[in-house]
Amino acid sequence: MNKKLFFSVMLVCFLAFSFVFVSCGGGGSKLVGTWEGEGVLDYEFLKDGTGNMGDNELTWKVEKNRLTVMYTAYGSSRSYNYKLSGSTLTLTETENGSVGVYKKSDKK
Repeated sequence: MNKKLFFSVMLVCFLAFSFVFVSCGGGGSKLVGTWEGEGVLDYEFLKDGTGNMGDNELTWKVEKNRLTVMYTAYGSSRSYNYKLSGSTLTLTETENGSVGVYKKSDKK
């Protein structure tokens, strides 16, 4: 009986931990890498939450399927709804609705 209780508690803890991990931005890891846009500057998102847009440094985070990018040089931030479909990233700026489409690059 004690073994069943122990394993039940362990299972509940594991499931709770998994839920917390996924809900705390696990989806953001799919954005890590270099994204090339046509006629616009490329984005590079590093796993530590930093990155670049062209030669401009940035920090980024994902919360509730929204990407927020803070452009260091400009001292401003932009918020985007994002959609990933295979190797295509679509960013829709929440303020003005402008859309950018980017392809995942093989660059490292």
